[in-house]
Amino acid sequence: RLDGAGFAAAGNTPDELHARPYRATLAIATGRIAEAERALASMEGLDLPRATRIVLLNARAWLAIDTGRLASVAGFVDGMLDLLVAEGRLDLWYHTSTPIRMPGLPGIARTLERHAALQLAAAGDEPALLRALALLVQSWCALWRGDLRECLALRERAREEADWSGSTGAV
Repeated sequence: RLDGAGFAAAGNTPDELHARPYRATLAIATGRIAEAERALASMEGLDLPRATRIVLLNARAWLAIDTGRLASVAGFVDGMLDLLVAEGRLDLWYHTSTPIRMPGLPGIARTLERHAALQLAAAGDEPALLRALALLVQSWCALWRGDLRECLALRERAREEADWSGSTGAV
């Protein structure tokens, strides 16, 4: 269950804590901001495993976007990237793919470029949807820089990558 009650009932605190920021992200996506804020606040000061901290920072970035604290988003994502590299789990790169609402936020340009480059490195050379998503972020960054030619070329590469790896609505 997304609410973590099953983990809590079984005394599985680590998995209950890991589910909490996912639950908060779902609450954010469905407009239940106060619920998300409570869930994330309940994790303040806890000694959390790296994977849980990654998901927590991702949820904090989403919450910051939805509550207008736009200048804080880059800091959350930068911290998350450091942890993602150290953790080395491909699934977490998918779980923390950049939403297209981030390009243009204050101070986010370098962070998004870094995120996309690290995502490409994590995906490797084989066709993968993660590669397509990273190329799409690079395309948005090129558009934000005003480089329409590069934007379109990267978008086309993202489409080609998606075609090789199984299409995704994100591309």
